[in-house]
Amino acid sequence: MLTVGAAGIAFYASLLGIVISVIAEALIEVGAASTGVGALPAAIAGIVSAAKVATLLATAVTGMVAVVSSAVTQAQALQVELDNPQGFPEGHWPTTDAAKYSDATVRDGDADWSVTAK
Repeated sequence: MLTVGAAGIAFYASLLGIVISVIAEALIEVGAASTGVGALPAAIAGIVSAAKVATLLATAVTGMVAVVSSAVTQAQALQVELDNPQGFPEGHWPTTDAAKYSDATVRDGDADWSVTAK
């Protein structure tokens, strides 16, 4: 789960970087387009920026999906191991001896740790 958490932090950090990059590039392109002469180059730069953002977003999402898929696969493998007790004696998880310790009273006189009442 730590791997998924770290991947989530990296994912959101990359999204923040992408958003900052888009805003900076958009401001520059709008500034260039407002001159009139730079309108066509700014439009072309806008298309290139949009393609770059789409690629960066696809890469970030693909990476996050790969990490989460790996974690889910590992969790499912662990569940299979937990559900398959064939390596245990008599084919099931061992039982506890908790029933032996169900009498926790100390004043009834039937245990080694009983205290005599005064």
